[in-house]
Amino acid sequence: MNYCTYTPLKMLVVFIVLAMTLSCSQETDVFDEVVLADVENEDTNVEENTDDGDTSSEEEDSNQEDDQTDDSSDTTNDGQQDSSSIIWNTNFETVQWSSKGSAANGMWETEGDTQVRRVDDARFSKQAIWLGDFNNGSTRNEIKANRLLDWGEHWIGFSMKVTEALPSARTYIQFRNTRKSGGVGKGVINPVTLRQRNRPGQMYFQTSTNESNVDKIYETGASTGTQSTVFDYELDEYIDFVIHWVLDPEDGYLEIWVNGEKIVDERGTTTYRYAHVDGEPYDGDVGVQMGLYWGKNNSPQGNAFYDEFKVWKGAGGTYEDVSPGGLSPKN
Repeated sequence: MNYCTYTPLKMLVVFIVLAMTLSCSQETDVFDEVVLADVENEDTNVEENTDDGDTSSEEEDSNQEDDQTDDSSDTTNDGQQDSSSIIWNTNFETVQWSSKGSAANGMWETEGDTQVRRVDDARFSKQAIWLGDFNNGSTRNEIKANRLLDWGEHWIGFSMKVTEALPSARTYIQFRNTRKSGGVGKGVINPVTLRQRNRPGQMYFQTSTNESNVDKIYETGASTGTQSTVFDYELDEYIDFVIHWVLDPEDGYLEIWVNGEKIVDERGTTTYRYAHVDGEPYDGDVGVQMGLYWGKNNSPQGNAFYDEFKVWKGAGGTYEDVSPGGLSPKN
């Protein structure tokens, strides 16, 4: 029979060994718990950072859609770098419109009932275009350039002569926000619209410059919630217009000159965010509809000549780059 005799010294050695074994076992358990906790914390931090990154990305994407421009140096459009130059120049000395016109091919677009006539009554050259009620269109006689512009910095110049005024509140030119989808509620609020006033010899610009209306969603109306600036004009005389903008719901600017006199000078809100009814955000592109819109509630009425339509896109432009005849402003 095997047995072990435990002397006091042996007992002491055995006790020390058992104590060390127990201590090592407890330290190992504590170490494992610390490592596991660190891994769990690291995983949690990774998840939190991922969430933050996704949220930040979504916000940036949203801001890029809603707010194409943070300042006047931002000249991007759908991810393409702008070259900062004249991008559109139509003096109508040749036919510069067709049913297949677009911003890409430099031609104004016409629709089924559009009728454009040229006249030997230009602002500076030989010919201008005439848009008026002679087409007997149901609501309008306009040419357009969809997505020609965007919320970045632009200088826009053109001349117009009214020979017969539109009905009250009807439009001579519209700069229209665009959205990615159409369908029900596809209407938009224009950043800039030029309208006939209900008094002879007066027009007014309506601009999306009321900061209290930036986030409102309306039911209808291309100029709902906008602000108006009235000016006088003479029938049968050319009026020169220059517009300078960076469109932004919070940090833009908008300047408008009429015959060299600045009548609009706004800083801050220069466009609203959302389309009618469904509240879809605008996508940062802007189209132009030039011509007479008398609306479905009026008989066709009005005639005007248009000339010298020019656009500079990007930083570095000046008033004289787009003004009819290269004239300088008075103020």
